[in-house]
Amino acid sequence: RSALRKKMKERQREQQERPEGGGGNFFHSYIKADALKKMGLPWFKKIPEGTLTFDLIPFQVSEKFLINPQTHRADYIPDEYYFVLDLKVHKGVGPNNWDVVCPAAHLGRHCPVCQMAKDAKAKIDGQNKEEWKAKVLPFLPKERNVMLIWIHDKDGVEEEKGPQLLEISYHSLMKQIKELAVDEDSGETVEYASVEDDGKRISFKRKGTGMKNTQFLGYKFIDRDEGLSDDILDHEFYLNEVIEILDEDQLQELVDGMKAAAKDNDDDDDDDRPRKRR
Repeated sequence: RSALRKKMKERQREQQERPEGGGGNFFHSYIKADALKKMGLPWFKKIPEGTLTFDLIPFQVSEKFLINPQTHRADYIPDEYYFVLDLKVHKGVGPNNWDVVCPAAHLGRHCPVCQMAKDAKAKIDGQNKEEWKAKVLPFLPKERNVMLIWIHDKDGVEEEKGPQLLEISYHSLMKQIKELAVDEDSGETVEYASVEDDGKRISFKRKGTGMKNTQFLGYKFIDRDEGLSDDILDHEFYLNEVIEILDEDQLQELVDGMKAAAKDNDDDDDDDRPRKRR
């Protein structure tokens, strides 16, 4: 457990130092539901209104996972412990709005969705921010996080389930945790990811429903009375195995479908316009 505590401290430092760049849910997801079922791992899909309180649960990966195209090194190494997977995800791809992990950001492979954004950018006035937001921004990858959490609810229903998978925007959770982790007075870092009793529970509130009416607020750390038990820490699965990364042909098919749907909409708009009299 002392080695695990040391690893969680390293992972927390890495999270504090990671750069930002993106922000942005709709399913088909890149989370493989069949893999979750095989693992017996519940998926906490929807954060309800009210307060959510939980512990972060460490996990391992089964192989070198997510190769950084800049450094050519894996962001995640087998047998190391982590508490969050940082992912770049294209949202709303294809006619059926799929969420897909960006192969360019993680594997250095050609990404048809990124290419679509690049092509759209080349066709617009670079000074027109509204046009950029409408035609380029939707195709850029957003920052998402995948993690294991152990929820503590009043009636104990969720707590009884043990660790659950949470997929959430970086800006909705990890960004806020990183800001909380630095003590404003001393500048020291709060060791929230520790599995011992000096680690912290995380709590925040959801207010409202729907994409435009939802707020996440009231982020705070809560002291633990005791460390995480071995029953919660011990699990026989690797979290990377729930992540699906489509190949280039699959992504190109989605992009082609999106372009075809856009063309059909344009054709329908033309049909609806009043005809000029000769």
